[in-house]
Amino acid sequence: MTEDKSPLYFYLFFIEGIVLSYLYIFFPLTVLFFLIVQFLLLVLKPKSIGESCAKFKSLQTLPHHCYNFISGYGLKNDKRALLLLIVLSASFLYGSVAFHREFNNKIDKELMLFQKGREAPTIHSRVHLIDLPRQSDYGFLYECNLEGLEDFKDVKMYFFSPVALEPGCAYEGDISLRVRLPRRNPGEYLKKTIITIYPEGEMVKTTDHTLLSYIQRLRWRVYRYFSENFDKDTSSLLSAIVIGHRGGNRELYRAYSTTGIAHLMSVSGTHFGLFTITAFFMVRMFAFLIPYKKLLRLTGRISLKELELLLILPVIVFYLLLSGMRIPAIRAFIMINLFILGVFIGRRGSWLTTLLFACFVILIINPAAIVEASMQLSFMAVFSIGLGIELSSTYVGKAKKKPSRIALNFLVITVSAFLGTLPLTLYYFHSLSSFSVFTNMVITPLVCFILLPLSLFSTVVYMLSGIFPLTGIIGATAELINNTVVSLSEVSFSSIRFHGFPFVFVLLIYVMAFSIIKRRKYLFYLSTGFFITAAIISFSISRISYPVVTFLDVGQGDSAVIENSDGRTIVIDTGNTGREVLDYLSYRGKGSIDVLVLSHADRDHTGGLWNILKNINVSSVWDNGLMVYRPDIERITSHVSLKAGDVIAFPEGRFEILHPHSRYHPLFGDDENNYSLVLRYVSYGYSVLFTGDIGSDAEESITELPVNLKTDVLKVAHHGSYTSSTEYFLKAVSPLVSIISVGANNIYGHPNSSTLKRLAGTEILRTDRDGAVRVFSDSNTVQFRAFKNSMLSPVRFSDYRGEFENLKRIFMFW
Repeated sequence: MTEDKSPLYFYLFFIEGIVLSYLYIFFPLTVLFFLIVQFLLLVLKPKSIGESCAKFKSLQTLPHHCYNFISGYGLKNDKRALLLLIVLSASFLYGSVAFHREFNNKIDKELMLFQKGREAPTIHSRVHLIDLPRQSDYGFLYECNLEGLEDFKDVKMYFFSPVALEPGCAYEGDISLRVRLPRRNPGEYLKKTIITIYPEGEMVKTTDHTLLSYIQRLRWRVYRYFSENFDKDTSSLLSAIVIGHRGGNRELYRAYSTTGIAHLMSVSGTHFGLFTITAFFMVRMFAFLIPYKKLLRLTGRISLKELELLLILPVIVFYLLLSGMRIPAIRAFIMINLFILGVFIGRRGSWLTTLLFACFVILIINPAAIVEASMQLSFMAVFSIGLGIELSSTYVGKAKKKPSRIALNFLVITVSAFLGTLPLTLYYFHSLSSFSVFTNMVITPLVCFILLPLSLFSTVVYMLSGIFPLTGIIGATAELINNTVVSLSEVSFSSIRFHGFPFVFVLLIYVMAFSIIKRRKYLFYLSTGFFITAAIISFSISRISYPVVTFLDVGQGDSAVIENSDGRTIVIDTGNTGREVLDYLSYRGKGSIDVLVLSHADRDHTGGLWNILKNINVSSVWDNGLMVYRPDIERITSHVSLKAGDVIAFPEGRFEILHPHSRYHPLFGDDENNYSLVLRYVSYGYSVLFTGDIGSDAEESITELPVNLKTDVLKVAHHGSYTSSTEYFLKAVSPLVSIISVGANNIYGHPNSSTLKRLAGTEILRTDRDGAVRVFSDSNTVQFRAFKNSMLSPVRFSDYRGEFENLKRIFMFW
């Protein structure tokens, strides 16, 4: 009897429609051509060219179907081809509407209205806090909804408060809004617009009475208990595994990420699955304590196993709500409930069908989840585990002792998840943990089988009685786990860094892996050929000559990175947070900074100093000699004060310090800005002048120096302010290219129109419009490249050139 493949086709066609609706934004002609071919195949129903008999069941499902499903081959009833056409068309239209709203609405332009002028407008509204806070050095950030801005529901909103507030409640009063547009840098973590809401005076609290608000207040109560009764690291770990909230402990999260178990710092599918297994066995142990006659009455209509599964259902529902309902947890919850349903109705669906159904449900709720890293990693991990178990079942079954089989299965699960998610992990995080397999086999069971059940049990007791039992055991276990993870993360070889690469390589790697597993020789040759061709194309269109200077998009601030061919990395200013610098260096596969130059003390230039020092090794910090640091700066890195006349040489270039000199005293303008460190980087073929925030007074002082100021690339002073870039100074510098580091539609009006007029005649690039800007030399000619031109851009159906450019961009990297 032939297996009916209709359910798998249904889910696959739905997922395909969502994926194609996303790709249609960038490749409309290509997607349309593919759809026409597929529709013809569904109607004509030719014989499958991929018909073969796979050795393993899983390989007869998803990979085999992916090979054949575009023609609808394998359906018991040919009339179902019409149903598949309807499913594909409906999901394509459904996804198109969702993605159209995200890409083609005018949210960014409309939101910028809030920042017109020098002051953000104050409005009166009600803010609903919908999640627990993220704590920073300055206060607390709450994800929220704002009444009166329902049209902006696709935009993340955060409410800032200097003091802790209770989530699940609403706060009414006068507020102001700040808009943070996506940064356009390689490896950038922030992909969407964010609104931050600030209170302007007293806010009046009101309580929401919805179920989700009540759950948030319960989570807040638990979070506060953890914070007040455990140390910072223990509290962060317990909050992460019990209520799905890390708080703001970036150092601990970085340690878990470095050791390959970052998924433990949130409620992932691993937590959910292993906790369910633990709960099942605990219920089974409890069932054995029930007198036999009572147990017989309880199991008169249902089996003992069905009773046990029924009893754990409210437990996992409670855990899902308490954990914040993230995508991995929802996926695991759906799969577990489908398994329970299958037991009750006497049908055991394949793990693959269950996995695809979970994906189907999540995409119905949120089609945009298909492009999120958490969604891709979660589902690929489960698919890899299921595939690995089937591939190894014959060998594991040969183990005679049950403990040996359990250990082998756990090893298979760990290695399968590691290998299956490896391409995605490298693509999104650019690093590989040396301890990943070890920590997932040792730390993960400790957390999920011991710490999580004990913590959740104590949490339930605390909610009911106000008493939190087992505090000592839980605290000691969490401390042992944290200390082990932190110690491993501090090992020099704990993490291996990789340069970022295009997503097309991820797809080709998976195709190559499939061809190896299936032993498809010709498919392997074909995919390997494509991989080599893609690599050649990528390197040819992305090739640059060292040294290279990259001006990062840090909003209203300054930051630049100089990279030499010997691996030396020099960073000039950090921006407000330093996050963009860290993300860029991570994308470039760099784990240290040789020199960090700080022009002056303004926050938009040095605000990210300590964030960078905490996260990456910095060999030396240079400044203008006027900055004051924390006492421990000398313990962390060496410190050098520079003055005009200093020259520092490197193998591929030199720094000439032009300002400030020892006798300089500004006659007018802002003293802090005018004392900015000004340095010129001279390399093979080109030169770059970094000017900090100097004004006209400092510019006049520099032009009086007995040196030739002519420079190829000018970093325009003070973000293009009208007080800088005087005609006399620009004439002395005579730049070919002018780079303006500035925030989009900032409240200061930078760059000033008069400054732009004075810069006319030079090539002007702005980080608010062009994103990161890269400058390098090619045969003694200055070349520049804007990151905006490397990003996929939405195109119209008739824009052939735009689609061709997008096709080129899928092979580009920085």
